[in-house]
Amino acid sequence: KQFDIRHFAVFMAFAGNIPVAGMTLAARVPGMDMLEGRQDLCVLWDLRVEEACRGRGLGRALFSRAVEWAREQELREIKIECQNNNVRACRFYQKQGAVLSAMDTRAYTGDETIQSEIKLIWRYTL
Repeated sequence: KQFDIRHFAVFMAFAGNIPVAGMTLAARVPGMDMLEGRQDLCVLWDLRVEEACRGRGLGRALFSRAVEWAREQELREIKIECQNNNVRACRFYQKQGAVLSAMDTRAYTGDETIQSEIKLIWRYTL
């Protein structure tokens, strides 16, 4: 009920009938802070690859699909949030051509379980 999901896109990779990787994108969703009120921006909401399937190019394929989808939607930029403790993700986004654009050391201060993490914002220009 929080967001209108008509402008979300979900992509998955399967090994047989078993999902092993997935990604969610969102664009043009009213009220979603991550979109900054922009109509030309999408958020890579989540990208995950099952640990046993990492290193096979699934993340790269999903990211390429994100770029393709964003271009189809006539968007100009993909915004990605991750945390400083997810070094693997940071390296991955950098290899894809995303640029680290912001760091927020106080983003998670209200949550004791993650308050020591630093919010990182990556941007990929289309």
